[in-house]
Amino acid sequence: FCDSASFRKVESVAKSILIQVFTSQFDRGHYEDVGRALRQRFPTACLIGTTSGGEILKGQVSFGKTVVSVSFFARTEVHQTFLEKEESTENGAAPPVPSDDHKLGQRLAEQLARPSTKAMILIGCPGPIDIGQMLDGVFASRPDLLVSGGSAACTMTGGTPMVFDGEHVSDHGLCGVGLSGDDLEVNHYWHLSWHSIGKVMTVT
Repeated sequence: FCDSASFRKVESVAKSILIQVFTSQFDRGHYEDVGRALRQRFPTACLIGTTSGGEILKGQVSFGKTVVSVSFFARTEVHQTFLEKEESTENGAAPPVPSDDHKLGQRLAEQLARPSTKAMILIGCPGPIDIGQMLDGVFASRPDLLVSGGSAACTMTGGTPMVFDGEHVSDHGLCGVGLSGDDLEVNHYWHLSWHSIGKVMTVT
């Protein structure tokens, strides 16, 4: 599909490319292989990836697979960062004492946000990172930004939540993308028009 004429035509005029990867294949080597292949095919793209509890593609739920979403932007600038939560020990004792997640969020906003940044997409590992505290840090630094995204997940059968970007893979990381542009308009709203997914079942 990536080599089709229509795909290449849109790609050739895009100012920025964003790739999002969702996978419930819990294999670090798989994340590295997928990231490497996508980086090779789209060397200028921003890439964020996460483990999931299942993937949704065209209204169908799958497990144990990988879904890749490619978005092209005509005028919006896309930029990314990847942070890992620092852990330190207190007086050499274990377990590690977690660093301040609020400061982690501030640091992320400082790296991603530019004067024309309107929105961010963030994905983090929810065990080591307190996502709520991290978001408080983001908004303390840039309260004007709209933020979307989520947490890396595992399946009911296990697996370690991880994030990756084609260069790094981490179980205590945070990857983010900033969307910037003077012409960019973003809005948030509630959408409760549910759509059915998966198999149709009858409850008896």
